[in-house]
Amino acid sequence: MAALSLAIVGKDNAPIFTKDFVPPEDDCSLDEAYMLFGVEHDESNQQPSSSASSSASWKHQFGYQKALDRLEQLTTQPDGKKKLPHNKNFVGVLIPLEEKLVYGYLTNTHIKLLLLVEDTFEENNNNAIRKLLEELHELYVRDTMNPAAGGFLAGGGVSTTLDKAIYRCVTNFNHRGFQPNNSTGMAEC
Repeated sequence: MAALSLAIVGKDNAPIFTKDFVPPEDDCSLDEAYMLFGVEHDESNQQPSSSASSSASWKHQFGYQKALDRLEQLTTQPDGKKKLPHNKNFVGVLIPLEEKLVYGYLTNTHIKLLLLVEDTFEENNNNAIRKLLEELHELYVRDTMNPAAGGFLAGGGVSTTLDKAIYRCVTNFNHRGFQPNNSTGMAEC
């Protein structure tokens, strides 16, 4: 089991952070992205807006859009009101995407963490994925609340500190699985 990509999405479904941790083998080219999604490649505008850090492949971003639609179905009542799982932020598998699965985590402030994971057909993945998403959420909260980090509350985008911490946490997860700290129960990222 390996975490391949992560997306942090705001409450308005705008991407805050996307990142691939393992390069996709069969990612579509820019020409294919234009044909499939109508996305034009602009050489002069390589950087996304300051509020988003984007380095996920087109295919993964498309999968995240489908996962957001599914998350909306699971968390919205027919009358349009929001319904949240009782005391649960971890939603579980949202969609299969080829030989991958997209897991969802919804915070109390409606920030969504979407994790694309290689499907190993093991039954006990949910607990490890849930703990990883909880740790990633904790990293996000710490960065957001730290004005010295230059994050969202300071008017910037995702800080480099958060980017590095997320990369370290996911890399550790991919190499040795989730190993919680005995005192806190959180991962040692």
